[in-house]
Amino acid sequence: METLRLLHTSDVHIGAPFLFLGMKGSEQRLALREALAEIARIARDEKYDLLLVAGDLFDSTFGASDADVSHVIGCLRDAAASCRVVILPGGHDHYVPGSVFEREMKRFESNGNVRVFTPGNEVIDFPDLSLAVHGRALSSNVPSESVFRGLTPVAGRRWNVCVAHCSVEGFSAGLDAKEAPARLDDIAAGFDYVALGHWHSFKVLREETPPVLYSGSPEIVARDQQGAGFAVSVTLAGRAASFERRRIGKRRVERRIIDCTGLQTTDEFAARVLREVPPDRDRSKAPRGRRRSFTRRRSRSGTSCSKAEI
Repeated sequence: METLRLLHTSDVHIGAPFLFLGMKGSEQRLALREALAEIARIARDEKYDLLLVAGDLFDSTFGASDADVSHVIGCLRDAAASCRVVILPGGHDHYVPGSVFEREMKRFESNGNVRVFTPGNEVIDFPDLSLAVHGRALSSNVPSESVFRGLTPVAGRRWNVCVAHCSVEGFSAGLDAKEAPARLDDIAAGFDYVALGHWHSFKVLREETPPVLYSGSPEIVARDQQGAGFAVSVTLAGRAASFERRRIGKRRVERRIIDCTGLQTTDEFAARVLREVPPDRDRSKAPRGRRRSFTRRRSRSGTSCSKAEI
């Protein structure tokens, strides 16, 4: 193959409870399902060679419902009608006895074009594509050592892609005390692309030799989450890789600082905030029940809004 195209996603978190949304939580759970279905549709209709899921497809290792599992498998089979699908178990859906991937492995891989990394199996090979995908499935909620160590490109394959679910030293804050962040210097020479999951916002850690990217979540999972709502489209040609963000999510988070000096009532405060927030980009596609969350703090000069979330 002269060119290989892959679609990179991660951190879909199917089944997330969204307790902070109260009765609206069911709407956002549905939005996650719709995001995965859209990714599968793009992979199928635009004839990608590979759909790559870099961890946390599910929000729970053990608690995934039968309905959620069936939805995910249906979406992936839909994509696999025309491309290969590779899944890396992450922190929320790590691979252990009784976990969702261990329990449902036969259903996931029954199509033949869907493959799941398991502990000890660090290379998934597609000889007809001259492609080797390298990764280390997590067997706990965070890696205890660098997930890149020991991963080496296969010499007989034109394309070598690495997938990892981890924090990266120098780029990630607020680490779990038990987590050993990976280092970019641990990535062996010869990989063509490194697909990351774990952080929910799109981020480019390295642009070339090889590109290293977090795709971020395709739909928001937390209300303080900026930069989510995308997948990454990657084209490998020769020894070069190009990539672009693809908008997937319907919802987004924005922060605005709004001067509320002199306002006397909560109604005045809410009206001021609602005037300042931007309209939906496409109201015909925006989900109903659009949620706005407001935080207010008292200052010496009066009341000010510190955060407006959409």
